[in-house]
Amino acid sequence: MTSTAQRHYKTPEEALTARTEVRGDCLVWTGARLKTGYGSIQVRGKRVRVHRYAWERENGPIPAGAFVDHLCHNRLCVSPPHLRLATPAENLRNLSGPQANNALGVRNVRFSRGQYVVEVMKDRVRYVEKHESLADASRAAEALRQKLFGDFAGKG
Repeated sequence: MTSTAQRHYKTPEEALTARTEVRGDCLVWTGARLKTGYGSIQVRGKRVRVHRYAWERENGPIPAGAFVDHLCHNRLCVSPPHLRLATPAENLRNLSGPQANNALGVRNVRFSRGQYVVEVMKDRVRYVEKHESLADASRAAEALRQKLFGDFAGKG
């Protein structure tokens, strides 16, 4: 029997059905992946990100310059309710977790001069708050992102 990784399907739809599985609330792509961690599928002779294919299959063409954002923060998820259109700025705001160089492991929080500093940027304006504890700063960072970005606040 041919393995799933080697098997070729006649249509992208067939591949999508064969190479997805339910994991929790997500419908996860189990086929080919790009180095970026996104799933990849062959559509009309071109490699495309599978979540973009899933969006277009359900909703039609993606407007020029738009991103397909994962509400669930799972790059392999292709569940239509977990996908939404976003501007490049919204897509960047809706990150999951801190940057790799964040020593505290808390998004938008750093330690400076004996205090935990929350720092969030929006439209070139820097919002800064200082807190005595990491727990307070973490909660404040999440609340500030929610206030500034709403549904695109990402997660801690």
